[in-house]
Amino acid sequence: MSDLDVSKNYSITSYMIREDLTLAKATFYRENTIGSRVVTELQDNPCSLSYVGYFCGQAIEKSLKYYIERYNPTSWDKVRYTHDIDTLLDTVEECRRGFRNEHEDIAVNSRAITYTKNMRYLVSTLDKEGAYYLFNIARSLYKEVEKDMLNELKDRKGFSQWEQEHYDKIELTRFKRVRNKKTEHGDD
Repeated sequence: MSDLDVSKNYSITSYMIREDLTLAKATFYRENTIGSRVVTELQDNPCSLSYVGYFCGQAIEKSLKYYIERYNPTSWDKVRYTHDIDTLLDTVEECRRGFRNEHEDIAVNSRAITYTKNMRYLVSTLDKEGAYYLFNIARSLYKEVEKDMLNELKDRKGFSQWEQEHYDKIELTRFKRVRNKKTEHGDD
């Protein structure tokens, strides 16, 4: 592996991947209050499980793109807009021999993971076991990405500072508020 260029403004950061996992986890678990007890339950409705699948698929895709952007930059422009997990695995394999074998669960399920992008439209869904399995695959790969980045940056403070500097450069989208218009909730 080549050294990570910490001065470069990368497109994919571990923070982005972590947010996908955070959204998946928040969608997957529901807190219910029963009397004075708070009980955390796994969601079992198809809509919630579809979104868990979508966010986990996004985390896996971004994790693979993380490796490509940093360690196979000559291929980055060819694959940056693809969502095909098998293509991304092949491209990571070019710079990290054995990656596909180390991540057999992703390789075997690459087609299904590719199609999780459609789950946001409720075209398909997962059962609880499938959602939990996919979440663990995505979380495991994210931990490898974070470890890789931390190893390059040597300490957490440096990592956080680098990541914050990266996000400070992102263009902010602003919306103009129309005066004298009420929202459907009656706010003005």
